[in-house]
Amino acid sequence: MESLDQLYQTLSSKSSQEIPYLKSLVEKKVKDLSGLVSEEGAIYIVANELGVKLESKPQGAASSSSSQDYMKIEKINQPNVSLNVIAKVLKKYDLVEFTMKSGDKGKIQSVLVGDETGIIRVAFWGDKSELLKEVERDTILDIKNVYVRENTTTSRMELHFSNYSDVVVNPQYVEDIEVKNVRPQSTPKLIEEIELEDRNISIKATIVDIDIPRFYLGCPHTFKKVFVDEGKYISPEHGEVDPIKIPITNVVVNDSSGTMSIVAFRDRAEQLFSKSSEDIVKLAEDLESYREVSKNLVGSMIEVVGNVGENQMTGELQLIVNDVVFVKKSEEEIADMIEEDVKEEKTNESSNQEDLKKELEEDKNKKNGSTASVDSYLDDDLDIEEIDLDDDL
Repeated sequence: MESLDQLYQTLSSKSSQEIPYLKSLVEKKVKDLSGLVSEEGAIYIVANELGVKLESKPQGAASSSSSQDYMKIEKINQPNVSLNVIAKVLKKYDLVEFTMKSGDKGKIQSVLVGDETGIIRVAFWGDKSELLKEVERDTILDIKNVYVRENTTTSRMELHFSNYSDVVVNPQYVEDIEVKNVRPQSTPKLIEEIELEDRNISIKATIVDIDIPRFYLGCPHTFKKVFVDEGKYISPEHGEVDPIKIPITNVVVNDSSGTMSIVAFRDRAEQLFSKSSEDIVKLAEDLESYREVSKNLVGSMIEVVGNVGENQMTGELQLIVNDVVFVKKSEEEIADMIEEDVKEEKTNESSNQEDLKKELEEDKNKKNGSTASVDSYLDDDLDIEEIDLDDDL
């Protein structure tokens, strides 16, 4: 392991910067990160920002296995930090293989993990993805020296497994992790209440129509749309790539207050259709299978969370789905959910009317004892317009 002086000498040589200037950058980085990283760890962060590769392993803020060195997910809010985390796997994503601009082959596989404070994505690059072969849902991972990055697309922090990282699968010293508060609190709304640029809202509605799924060619790293240049597929961030087909699904929903289109991409489309992205894309070429899927889903009650945008072609509002909370298909399940909503509404009404006399409350409860129902809405001629990919990706 190089000493701090040696690290500064190496960084100065590779970056062509004077050591006093580099020390000022490191000092500022330690201060900015509020003690989350040591001076040595800050040197590696500064080197990374200067485009310099230092070979020695950084010690960072969390290099031992003592409990105080582990970071809770809700506290992970600074990029370019090396830390430790213990969490439970909530979802394992498909392995994605790609071709880099240099022509070399690459691959990446991710898992969504959570602890009692929140959730975060962990990306395993290259051969490190082999470590996930035996990892499934509910597997506990003790990950050390994992690197924090900010996803520029979602503005969320992510953890990236590197050559300096290590992982213990289902460690014996961890009995279990109860994952709580894994979903950010959303604001429930009726469709008629939705406004342009609403963020993180949820709606409960019934699926009334499903458009034939479409797809776009996307970068295997970022899933953003690629463009074609001289017969080559180019990602703005990663240059020439072998693109993958990213499914887009348009679904019309109704909650009796109104009707709107919801748009689900990639893994959200997988949640909605209970199918892989590849199978969803195939529905565009297999109309018989599409009709069967549509028949099974139309009439289902769903809850989705997302952000509201405007369809650039029609000017109508649409919900871009971030998460599919549930899809309930049976009449019995729908009836149970309606009953729960009615009970909750009555409870809220009662709590807001505590100053009323008992006689009036009892009378009101009797009047509100009728059975709730859901309006049915079907329009075979409803047409879902194409969305503007450049605005929505």
